[in-house]
Amino acid sequence: MLKRKSIFMVLALILAGCDTPVDPKQISATPASARAFAQAQKAVTICGKNFPKLEKTAVALRAAGFKETTEGQFAGINRMPRFAVMQNSEGDVLVVLGNRSERVCLVGVEDLTPQQAFDLAQPWVRQYVATTNAENGQGLSKSVVQAWRSQDLDRTVFISATKTFPFFDDPGAAVRLIYFD
Repeated sequence: MLKRKSIFMVLALILAGCDTPVDPKQISATPASARAFAQAQKAVTICGKNFPKLEKTAVALRAAGFKETTEGQFAGINRMPRFAVMQNSEGDVLVVLGNRSERVCLVGVEDLTPQQAFDLAQPWVRQYVATTNAENGQGLSKSVVQAWRSQDLDRTVFISATKTFPFFDDPGAAVRLIYFD
């Protein structure tokens, strides 16, 4: 189930790449269920296929069984014109779509381990032929397992697999795709 957090904290996680300390209690040692991981894979595939068109992405997520959440702070975000927060029917996979100067797809999963987050990001890494931060001469923030970048003349893409996702009652992790035109 989802925890209550402030809207500002949610937006900061969605849009920022800050190097916040990691609470080890929020790192899952127990893998997400096969069902939840499969639903997260579906969300990652949908974001990858439809990005950077967020409305098309939201329509495809709805068709796959995700719905806008009305829980707590996320209901407030859903009233913002450039954001949508969707979840699966079980409430253990959360997808956040955002559109400011960049488009964002964040997929968080309850009980997702850091290794599972790394694995979940791989379709995006392959799709965008992204290279790791180390390959680009950069370090990693404390909150990520790995981060990647892909750039061409038309766009820049940042991908990350996080160690935590603090919006569930249980520990979890997430993947994030940030797309700049």
